[in-house]
Amino acid sequence: MRVNQRLHILYKQYEQIVNFLFYKLYSIMGSIQLSEKLNIN
Repeated sequence: MRVNQRLHILYKQYEQIVNFLFYKLYSIMGSIQLSEKLNIN
């Protein structure tokens, strides 16, 4: 039981890190697209 609980906590932390990285990547991609649009104009 304790091992499962520990793994569950690790998984939750990993999930938060992955979500954060995806969010950062998404915002970077969005800003790159925005700057490309501004450069076209």
